[in-house]
Amino acid sequence: MMKQMVVFVVLAMVVAWSSQAAVTQGGPFSVAGTGVLSENASATWVNNSVGGSNHVQVVTGSEVMVYQEMWDLPTTISSFIFDGGERAFGGDIYVATHPGGPCDTLVTSFSAPVDWSTALVNVSTRTVYGVRVEFNQAVALGKDHQQLAHLSIFSSPLGDNLALGMPTIQSNPDVIYRDGGSVTDSNLGSEWRATGSADVNWIGFEVPDGGTIDIDYIRVTMACMHGTQWAWHDFDVQLKRNGKWEDAVIRVNVPASESICWISLGEVMTVEGIRLYGSVEGGNNPVVNGSGLIVDDIMAFNTVAAGIPEPATMSLLALGGLALLRRRT
Repeated sequence: MMKQMVVFVVLAMVVAWSSQAAVTQGGPFSVAGTGVLSENASATWVNNSVGGSNHVQVVTGSEVMVYQEMWDLPTTISSFIFDGGERAFGGDIYVATHPGGPCDTLVTSFSAPVDWSTALVNVSTRTVYGVRVEFNQAVALGKDHQQLAHLSIFSSPLGDNLALGMPTIQSNPDVIYRDGGSVTDSNLGSEWRATGSADVNWIGFEVPDGGTIDIDYIRVTMACMHGTQWAWHDFDVQLKRNGKWEDAVIRVNVPASESICWISLGEVMTVEGIRLYGSVEGGNNPVVNGSGLIVDDIMAFNTVAAGIPEPATMSLLALGGLALLRRRT
């Protein structure tokens, strides 16, 4: 009886934990972070690296901007997200099929429409020892330079960005958009800044025509091209369900050095919209905390539909395995 009670308590704890939202600094199964961009005479580094709000700019001539990352152990890759600042880009992805490289096996070529700057690229899942991304389409798109703000590589497919193209909603008309885009169009050339003296500011999206989407991860990019001091680091995430905006599912506190965060809802939720919310009462109003803090884009994903098991599923599978082991003993 005692053993059964212990199993019941553990199961209850696992289910309760799996339903809690959490902020993560990498997306689901991210493996990027140690790569380098090629150096050449025309590359101008802004800040110091490829992560967070940092970016590199290459004046386009004959040069190709290259990102390369190598691994000692075999690593599974399936998806890429490129944030390119204010310049559209495209290129080729190569991999190393054995330890030490070279990265000379072409996996795919990709492109982003003119005036877009973020791309989600899925490739067939494979195990490799290195990745090389050559950004080389700026000239073809009529751009005089290309920029890279952030790059992430994932070991499981991410599927589609479910927020792509959805109407952006906002708390007041006193906002600034750059290049005419929307924060849900994955366009880092656009940005939302809370302005004025309103007690409440929020930005988000709603599903058109009263529809719903199933999501378990939200990715928010803030002030990649302006530095982390302009990023909205402190906000509540609210969900719209059954026609009502619910209280915050999580209070997000992004570290001061970061401007990109992933928010795990802990489970797949059916929603009609999401919004990032700040208020004077809550102490996280983007105007109060630093006049006109920035959100560049909001992306929503269903990683379960893309083949990544939910935390609850993984935990239950583990408990099931333990039960089978117990039966055998």
